Amino acid sequence: MTPRVSVLVKALGVLALLAGLSACREAEENRPIKLEKGSYAGPQDSQLSDEQKRALRARGNKQSF
Repeated sequence: MTPRVSVLVKALGVLALLAGLSACREAEENRPIKLEKGSYAGPQDSQLSDEQKRALRARGNKQSF
C-alpha cells in the first residue's frame, strides 16, 4: 500500500468507529436489561374509548373473509 492509501484507510476506520459510537441513543441508555419471561415491564397502556373500540371492530370486520 502506498502511504496515501494507508492514511485514507486509517481515516475511514476512525470515521467508522466514531459513527458506531455515536449510534447509541440516549433514550436506550440506562434501561433495565434483566427481563422476566412472560411479563411486560413497560408503561401501562391507556384504555380505549368506546368509539376507538367500535372503529377497531369495524376495521377487523373488513378483513374477515
